[in-house]
Amino acid sequence: MEKLIQIIKNHWQTTFLVTFLLTALVFAVSAFLTPKYESDMSILVIQKQPEDKVDAFSAAKSAEYLSDIFSKVIYSDSFINDVIGSPLNISRRFSADKEDRKKEWEKDVKVKKINNTGILEISVFDLSRKEAEKIVQAITWNLSTNNGKYHGGGEKIVVNAIDGPITSQNQARPNVLLNSLLAFLIGIIGSVGFFYFTEETAKINIFSENTTPDNSANKNYFEINPITEETNSFPPKEELSAMPEEDYFASFSRQAAPPEN
Repeated sequence: MEKLIQIIKNHWQTTFLVTFLLTALVFAVSAFLTPKYESDMSILVIQKQPEDKVDAFSAAKSAEYLSDIFSKVIYSDSFINDVIGSPLNISRRFSADKEDRKKEWEKDVKVKKINNTGILEISVFDLSRKEAEKIVQAITWNLSTNNGKYHGGGEKIVVNAIDGPITSQNQARPNVLLNSLLAFLIGIIGSVGFFYFTEETAKINIFSENTTPDNSANKNYFEINPITEETNSFPPKEELSAMPEEDYFASFSRQAAPPEN
């Protein structure tokens, strides 16, 4: 921790500049993007049971299973068409291409399944608060009215709206404050991390240079003053005393070696 604090002290100007520029850039981009509003509703999936054969556990498991099916059906092409053609008069114009329309739908319609409850939370994002509210209501209407198209339970399955629509007064996308805060944190962490690893890498390089043996002083003495077979003599005593140990024994071995036949 002390190391990181010291790095910030040593490089506070660069860290501040990088963090400020990144935060300002993200804030500007987020502020000028077209805002979208959010509208939420919650539905409860219920399976009716005969009064004389009530099994709460089986009913709960069935509702869980059906809610899982509905959470996937909402993104199907047939469901999207039913919502667009609903009596709520959706004015938003989705793409005519099925693939593009599906991507648009998946981007702006979010479904969250609450485990072991049979509850689905549906969120819709749109440029218009009113349109976001109409779309989420149309989704709920379609699940309540036409749910028999997506399961085999007949009239035993009931879908009820239990909450909403709740529509945001302020823009939900992009979240300018959250994006700016994330940019601020990334700027600080990224700058400090960069300087930390740069300094550590420099230390490793310096250590490697200092611990690498210098062989320039240990060149073979006999490259300079070779013992020739003709003279078969050692260098002077004062030169032998300055000779590296390994070269000294090498010269002795050569002197003691028997002559070749």
